[in-house]
Amino acid sequence: MFEPRLALASLSGEADAEWAAAAADRAGAAFLGGIAIDEPSREAARQLVARDRNEFLPADPLAFLDDQLGRVADAESTIRPGINVRTTTVEPICNAATICADHDAILEINAHCRQEELCAVGCGETLLADTDRLVEYVVAAERAPAVSLKVRAGVNGVDLVAVAESVAAAGADAIHIDAMDSESVVGEVAAATDLFVIANNGVRGRESVREYFEARGRRRQRRAAEPRARRAGVRPRCRRCRRTQIGADTMSDNSESTTAVDSPPARSPADNAQLALLLEVTGTPKPGNVDRHRDLGDLRFEQFMAGGVGAGRGLRRAASGDAVGPAFERAVAGMADRADENTQFGCLLLLVPLVRAAASDALTPDGVTEVAEATTVDDAVAFYRAFEHVAVAVGDPPADAAELDVRRGAAAEPTLRKRELTLYDIMERSADPAGDRIADGNAREWVTGFERAFRAADALLAAEGPVGDRTARVFLQLLAGRPDTLIATQHGSEIAHGVSQQAAKVARKVDVDGDLTAAEELAESFVDAGYNPGTTADLTAAALFIALQRGLSV
Repeated sequence: MFEPRLALASLSGEADAEWAAAAADRAGAAFLGGIAIDEPSREAARQLVARDRNEFLPADPLAFLDDQLGRVADAESTIRPGINVRTTTVEPICNAATICADHDAILEINAHCRQEELCAVGCGETLLADTDRLVEYVVAAERAPAVSLKVRAGVNGVDLVAVAESVAAAGADAIHIDAMDSESVVGEVAAATDLFVIANNGVRGRESVREYFEARGRRRQRRAAEPRARRAGVRPRCRRCRRTQIGADTMSDNSESTTAVDSPPARSPADNAQLALLLEVTGTPKPGNVDRHRDLGDLRFEQFMAGGVGAGRGLRRAASGDAVGPAFERAVAGMADRADENTQFGCLLLLVPLVRAAASDALTPDGVTEVAEATTVDDAVAFYRAFEHVAVAVGDPPADAAELDVRRGAAAEPTLRKRELTLYDIMERSADPAGDRIADGNAREWVTGFERAFRAADALLAAEGPVGDRTARVFLQLLAGRPDTLIATQHGSEIAHGVSQQAAKVARKVDVDGDLTAAEELAESFVDAGYNPGTTADLTAAALFIALQRGLSV
């Protein structure tokens, strides 16, 4: 799990990224926190602060986790980070696990703290008497690279060995024991399970360390004399993540190693969103856009692949229930970091609310409209901040809307807050521009229940042939149906209408002949002319996501 096998234990209000980095050359792991991640535990933490105890109480605890783990990574330290969390509910565990997955961090569930305020709401050591809830927490944390449980020895009525066996069966990887001068308990837990055991508080010198290692040695001796057998089967399933873990190998004295095999877990909405990004760029030909056969100037095919991978963190945050704006900004930042260019900004603007709706089993026009209309001023601020991560081609705003120019980035925050403009409000303005300006195609999707994306998804599902060919045909149909926003921005509305007319002619020919040769020829002519229908590519990615969620086979 980590080397060297010395861990720095969490200390609430003190153990942060700076603390971990300062001791990185002395230990293999550092557990940050503890931090309360749901409202009841946060209220308990506020009460602790009121009586002069240090606590981490950021406005957004999950964003704080992400930031702190990111800071450890930015320090280029070899230490492995962990994060100790307190919660009275399951859902924040899923969210925290997703963040830990982005940083290869250990998620540590706190069943340790004994302050009255925390125990009163069901946190800390009270969890040790509620094994069912502990198991539920461990199962919910399955997306984390490793799951640890921090416990306290010597709690009345608690059989710590039985607790350890239960969480190990649920999929925990480690147990972090506050020994309370009871080294023998550490040995008993080590002997009873395969958990990676971390012991603290009782370690005061060579003798206590020797006792721990002796306990480990006794366990190895006992197991060497036992038949080598392990149960195989299906581990508990996280209801929120909808994933099932398959049991490991079954072994006996007179049989060879075998592996329990089952069908792979269904792709999550975030997985399908990333796959949609990859399928969109591999669809060929898509006249005027990057595809398998052509790059565009400095934009290369492989950068789009990298951008799709980099966006994963933000997409997973959307799937885990994070607010649309911050999830979008995180996805854009990840895309920009991997691709070093704007490859999929518009795609992500459509995919994030779709992923959020899909994660709630509401991937319908009404369901995604509900997500869009529920956005807040904070979401709008995060949307504007996203423009600071990468250059985005946008038109000049009307003279009376200069303060809302998205290119201002974070500088627009005071205006957004003063006018109380939500992200949905911003989309409404862009979808219905003044004068003869062409409406922003992506904003129009936001305010029409993703009307064109759902129709295009139906076309993808109804078509036959390889997904790449279907994608190329649907792209042509979308471009023929409405002038592309990016072309209008770069070349004017007249050319944008002309491009759509050319696409319509080719789309009809492709429908009749079933041959994409004419589309290849159009692609070359658009590249030569510098016509890049990027908004249509965004819609294509959104349609692919919806189709994948509805069963499109790849």
